[in-house]
Amino acid sequence: MNSPRRRWQPPLFALGLVVLGACGPEGDEPETDTPREPEAALAANPLTLADYPIKASADQRSLVTATGAPFQYVADTPWGLPSRLSQADVIDYLNDRKAKGFNTIQVMLLPLLSEWGTKNYYGDTPFNNMNPASPAITPVATTDPSDTSGYDYWDHVEWVIDQAGQRGIQVAAAVSWYGYGGRDWRPYMTTSASTAYGTFLGKRFGGKNNLFWILGGDNNPIGDTADVPAGMDTSDRVEATNALANAIRANETKPHLMSYHAKRRTSSAAYFVSQPWHTVHFAYSPETTYSYVLADYNRTTMRPVVMPESYYDARPSSPILDGRRLRAQAWWSYLSGAVGFAYGHENIWDIDSGWKPALQAASATDIKNLASFLAGYKTHLLRPDHRTGNTQKLLTGGYGSTSTNGGLDYGVSATASDGSFGLAYFPTTRSDIVVNLAALGGSSVTLSWWNPGAGGAKTPIGTYAGTGTRALAWPSGYTDALLVVERAGTPPPTSGTLFRAINLGGPALTIDGRSWEASSGAPNLTLTGTRFEDQTIPLVPATDANRAQMIRSCIYSTTAGVAMGTVPSGTYDVYLYVWEDNATKTFDVHVEGTLVQDNYVSGAPGEWKRLGPWVVSVTDGTLNLTTSGGTANLSGLEVYHH
Repeated sequence: MNSPRRRWQPPLFALGLVVLGACGPEGDEPETDTPREPEAALAANPLTLADYPIKASADQRSLVTATGAPFQYVADTPWGLPSRLSQADVIDYLNDRKAKGFNTIQVMLLPLLSEWGTKNYYGDTPFNNMNPASPAITPVATTDPSDTSGYDYWDHVEWVIDQAGQRGIQVAAAVSWYGYGGRDWRPYMTTSASTAYGTFLGKRFGGKNNLFWILGGDNNPIGDTADVPAGMDTSDRVEATNALANAIRANETKPHLMSYHAKRRTSSAAYFVSQPWHTVHFAYSPETTYSYVLADYNRTTMRPVVMPESYYDARPSSPILDGRRLRAQAWWSYLSGAVGFAYGHENIWDIDSGWKPALQAASATDIKNLASFLAGYKTHLLRPDHRTGNTQKLLTGGYGSTSTNGGLDYGVSATASDGSFGLAYFPTTRSDIVVNLAALGGSSVTLSWWNPGAGGAKTPIGTYAGTGTRALAWPSGYTDALLVVERAGTPPPTSGTLFRAINLGGPALTIDGRSWEASSGAPNLTLTGTRFEDQTIPLVPATDANRAQMIRSCIYSTTAGVAMGTVPSGTYDVYLYVWEDNATKTFDVHVEGTLVQDNYVSGAPGEWKRLGPWVVSVTDGTLNLTTSGGTANLSGLEVYHH
């Protein structure tokens, strides 16, 4: 074993509770079958335990970390991990998934009765006499940490959660999988048993940072009891589910997100949308994930939307999906309103004999590439173009139809709420793509292709005026494609006069025919931050030599700032050059005390942006610019006087 199995000393409440007392989750029907990582590896999960618990954003459209940074839910589904794997194999699994950029694992806390019986890898059972009101807790007879005689089922569950947390991975814990037709834990979860079990869970694990609670499991709480074993309870489970959720809530010391895993093609909101504990819409989908995700996005009761399961790689029965169709499920989800997607593999969900080789499946690398690409964009600002009431779409042609080929050729798109970028995904080739160049509201836009099947860099198409439309030819060699539309930088206003341009981290130089000052020795200038320069990093997009020199020298800090003194009262346009030298950061920008840039995502190494213009009024003789949140690299400041 990797390390001694640690015991847990149950508090008095748990001892009191002790006194009280075949099919995988992926298909519609029964199947027969902390050293820091390299900063350049953007797909690797960069999160730490301090980033949790995850919570809903203020507008209920996205997820954020404990510190308020945007969070993109990228999950794998090793449902059987807590009960099926040894500790050594758990560590191997978690290390692999962290390296591939997954930040969440969806697991069953209890053994799947219809598949694996009642015990975990070590022979421990979760309950006394199959009674959820009576967790099987082994009293600790000694304080000697090397004595593992008291190590029980729940100690192992806690160890799994803690190991995931050490790697910055969230555990989305399905606490009592009901099962297809109610064949698993549903009949045991009466209202009284659920209340006691929920109390245990809340007290035992409710202080963990990296938890997300999942109730239910492949089952609707009303009806859906065709496979409940003969003679067992077939009552509806709405009341019991609410009791379980409310007991967890009442006893956890940290608030965690919570949802319900219903039957495929059924949203968690169908039964629990009005419940205070229901904080995320679970859009459990078949292959055409876009329609189910969008339906949850369009609900009157807004919640972040997660697609918790679609179809898995290596399925033994129809539908059997190739790499392109597997990728499409993820891209359809993220561009139709989801802030989370759960990937799956047939050999991994149940931890069968092929689970280790399956870790290296090409489909998992596609998710790694997707996560890496999205890390460079403000995806929390994306709004699906096909949302209810929206008339300004990124495309005027090329979406296809949901009624053709079962909807499997349908294209989707989404645009950022600040107009900075838009993405359109096409799952199959087509010849009728027409871009609405005015969709982002900028004076010009830059178009690029990105290959979801290969990853890597974008392929530029060109920069065009932000008016009218443009037809595009399908990119050569692509089986599916992502179109990237970005609002290009607006040139300095011709009606304004350059007041000052400062190279914040380097020497004086000339850019676009304008003289830039060196920050060192510049009059009436105070900088907050540490100087940094690396002229070897290739810039994206490439630019002229002087601008590149300015960009690659900067000041950086989590609280970077520029105070420019002796500024006459008046109105000014402010532009700020920022860039990224290692790993994606997220930060805000304030000018004159006003938030002008919310949650800017810095992107991959070498990416830079000229932010602005921000129109501000100065009345006190000093123009102040500050940042907050993640580490910001500030390269250059341009100020124009109206």
